[in-house]
Amino acid sequence: MCSVDRVRWTTDSLTVVSHTESRQFLAREGVPKISLVFNATDPYQAVEWVQGGRRYVVLGDYTDDEHFVLDADLGSVHFGAGAADLVWPVNSGVQEFVRCLEAVQGNFPYYPATAEPQEQAKVADRLEALLRQIDPAPFEADGSFWASFVHDVSIGDFSNEDVDWWPPDLE
Repeated sequence: MCSVDRVRWTTDSLTVVSHTESRQFLAREGVPKISLVFNATDPYQAVEWVQGGRRYVVLGDYTDDEHFVLDADLGSVHFGAGAADLVWPVNSGVQEFVRCLEAVQGNFPYYPATAEPQEQAKVADRLEALLRQIDPAPFEADGSFWASFVHDVSIGDFSNEDVDWWPPDLE
């Protein structure tokens, strides 16, 4: 398994997604199996959350308790802890989500643990520019996942030594 492996959704697993462009993208391109901040779930075991009038389908996890979800009807991607909790904006679509995952992955490693705050800020600024170029609107929204991620990078939370689990053991 490597970071470029994709999880593609089949017709059977896509029955929970009504948004046409998302259905097509998930079948054709899929999502990364694993990346720096994302681990795909098995589409055959897709978990659906219902919040008010919104239906969300879990695409994958950030941690065991934090998940990336697709709005099944609108196609936007969000972040949350569970069906009973609020979801926060990530990207306007699944294609933009995958491009952002690829951008943060493609720029890692970011800096050593001994990096000065100026170096951390420089890396964060570069990532922010890339993420905004891919999908600017969700970056501005309250609770934005990518804005929070960039902040974490800017304060040294993603030094090479702190991310000792990346790259994953591929055996």
